[in-house]
Amino acid sequence: MPHRLLNLPNLLSLARAPLAILFLLYRDTTVRLVLIALAGASDYLDGFLARRRGRTRLGAIIDPITDKLFLVTALISLAVNGPLRLLELLVLLARDIAVALGFAVVALRRAPMKLSARMPGKVVTVLQLLALLVITARPAWRLPVVTAVGLASAVAIADYGGGAVRALRSREGRA
Repeated sequence: MPHRLLNLPNLLSLARAPLAILFLLYRDTTVRLVLIALAGASDYLDGFLARRRGRTRLGAIIDPITDKLFLVTALISLAVNGPLRLLELLVLLARDIAVALGFAVVALRRAPMKLSARMPGKVVTVLQLLALLVITARPAWRLPVVTAVGLASAVAIADYGGGAVRALRSREGRA
């Protein structure tokens, strides 16, 4: 298994964990912007390489976990130590909270589910990263990006919710 873990896309994904720690350690705006850029670049590059070289099940697990680890760490840091208000933080993380709750419900019901990225979720992830950049660089401009993430999150929640309902109905239809 170590050889499967140590492929380049997975290493790029795993690099986001130390970037999250560095975000906590450094309060300098320029350093934080560089860390955000590195996290975004590693996310793009690991996906690009995985599509070219072949995706692995392990990579499909590591990538979203390290994405959320970096994003949630950085956003909570901005809420605790900076300009982000609790309500704004909750809006920025609404899709992730809803997906986690939905996953838990579907898993508890032991319904079949396919864990795969969907376009509305990808849009939210890009907007969350953009919001992180804006809030770090220009905190006074946070309202438009928080609003955009909130609206995109509502669409993604509806999309993921529809998938969860279909999974539950499929399970109940077979019972």
